[in-house]
Amino acid sequence: MTVHGGADKAVYAYDVAHYAAWRALLPARTDWTPGLFGENLTTACLPETGVRIGDLFQVGTAMLRAVQPRQPCFKLNACFDDPHMAACFVREGRTGICFRVEAAGTVQAGDAIELLEAAATAITIHEVGQIILTRSAPTDLLAELLALPHLPASPKRQFGGR
Repeated sequence: MTVHGGADKAVYAYDVAHYAAWRALLPARTDWTPGLFGENLTTACLPETGVRIGDLFQVGTAMLRAVQPRQPCFKLNACFDDPHMAACFVREGRTGICFRVEAAGTVQAGDAIELLEAAATAITIHEVGQIILTRSAPTDLLAELLALPHLPASPKRQFGGR
């Protein structure tokens, strides 16, 4: 799979704090059930602003590596019955985190999320999302992005032509 799922989008996490921000932006909506954004994991205190490309986490007995931000498609528009929701989602910068499964395991509601291995880079999931959105970054940062071992090929292709 190249768009939905695949190894580099095997698990999608979205932080519960984002729900409060969306409630303020979209006050007419009443259904704010966890999972609304299509996430497999609704997390607490794991925003994309604090997670780096390559951070390795243990959740339950599974090991998950943070690899990229979500880039939503038209299905988010359909879910919210708003033709502009995907664009708003990206613009707001609350993309959530796509993980690669490094070791399969069992995950249950309430499991702790523990950082096992900090990435060798300071580049966060949020920063990658912003570079994708703005289509600009300093040349030295682009070179660093292209060299990241855990950043998938798809975003690297987006950066490579700049």
